[in-house]
Amino acid sequence: MKKLIILFTTIILTQVFCVALSQNEKVYNMHTDKAYIIDLDVRPMDMQITNSNVLKVTTVTDIFSNNSQLIIETFEEGISYISYKFKNKSYKVKVLVDNNSKQDENLMELDKIKENNK
Repeated sequence: MKKLIILFTTIILTQVFCVALSQNEKVYNMHTDKAYIIDLDVRPMDMQITNSNVLKVTTVTDIFSNNSQLIIETFEEGISYISYKFKNKSYKVKVLVDNNSKQDENLMELDKIKENNK
């Protein structure tokens, strides 16, 4: 009986620990052919993008603080993850690009200049 209780306690503590670690992931809903700004409290290092066909990311930083911004330009519908590190802590941003879903209201949208091909 004691072994069974120890087994269940171990399983529950492992699940709680995994949930606590996965809270660094944010999810944003965006639309295609647009550009957005996301404010960060950290300066991202070792940035990686899982699906570069869906989006392109540029980092803008300030030399006087650790604050920075991600400028995200979307191209086509899909899912892409942006992962980066700051002081040995990993962060992950999940970007859902879907024209049928509602765009996040807390995102700052940029105007894109359309090229005039004459």
